Amino acid sequence: MKNLMLEKKNIIINIALAMGIASFLLIVAVLPAEYGIDPTGAGKLMGFDRLYVAEKASKLDKTVIEKKEIKEAKKYPALKLENLGSPSSVQKPKEIDNAAPAKQTEFRSDEFTIDVLAGKGIEFKVKMKKYDQFKYEWLTNEGVVFHDFHGEVKQGEKYSKFYESYAQAYSNNIVGTFLAPFEGIHGWYFSNKSDKDIQVKLRLKGQYSI
Repeated sequence: MKNLMLEKKNIIINIALAMGIASFLLIVAVLPAEYGIDPTGAGKLMGFDRLYVAEKASKLDKTVIEKKEIKEAKKYPALKLENLGSPSSVQKPKEIDNAAPAKQTEFRSDEFTIDVLAGKGIEFKVKMKKYDQFKYEWLTNEGVVFHDFHGEVKQGEKYSKFYESYAQAYSNNIVGTFLAPFEGIHGWYFSNKSDKDIQVKLRLKGQYSI
């Protein structure tokens, strides 16, 4: 009976001790770290309050980034489907339906630096046979440019006024693959809406000629 009383006493002591430790950790560690509440000042002495500050800073940084992204997006007008490619008044040339050649263009790879002056636009295109293909990557040194990735049909020794747009966007970096739907010149029109010159680094790997 005496041993049973001692065991009960030990259990009560252990429970009280555990509750005391839990209360101590709650006041010293959990409240300062999770809620920024430090009634004893011990959380600050032991550095737990910094965890709460770091979390607040992280949330603040995320909010600032989100607001910046929204502000950046508002700078650029929405792109419309109706403005993609040639206007309907420009006739599609019959050469667009020419058959693919028996032999495709030899494989090659190149890197180009394209200077897009402030407030200006510039085109960069390569020659491709029907069903030639390449992989591409372009990246600006800073800032965003508008680009229209498009192609013009070969008509004898000239190229058509008609053009097919494959993609338009405001961006600083795009990668992709391309399969030429017709023989002609295919590439990008880059436009710089800012007041600073921008360089575009372009990499190509595939079937094309300069």
